[in-house]
Amino acid sequence: VFPFTKPLSDCLKPLPDACMAGLEYGDVMHGLRCLSCYAWITYHSAGQPLPQFVNTIHRFSKYSIEYNSTSTLLALKVFVQVCANFMGSTGASPNPANLVGDHFDLDAVSSESLCKTHMLLLEQTQLMQIILGYFFGDYEK
Repeated sequence: VFPFTKPLSDCLKPLPDACMAGLEYGDVMHGLRCLSCYAWITYHSAGQPLPQFVNTIHRFSKYSIEYNSTSTLLALKVFVQVCANFMGSTGASPNPANLVGDHFDLDAVSSESLCKTHMLLLEQTQLMQIILGYFFGDYEK
């Protein structure tokens, strides 16, 4: 194993196949984890146009719903909301630096409940909130 010798985006191609294989053969957790990794890597390093990324996430969200994976679905909704904010569709919030909108509402999701059940999701939402705050010049976030 030689870490950091190739770009992170090189591992994107097999992830959707790994997701489908996991779901098809009964390893739902592995399949949905591959889906989450695909979304994270695509968002942070692939340079995919945001509308195309959002369409991909919507397409994959159906698996989270089908297999009743609340944490994966919430994580995907966070990505969609961040993209919506970047594309100018803030929905419920007039401030694009807020992680609040039609797809995900950080204010409605209690940080206390996220700490108890989905610590990784809480960290992801906080990171996305920092990215939005930095991008839109709201350094108070």
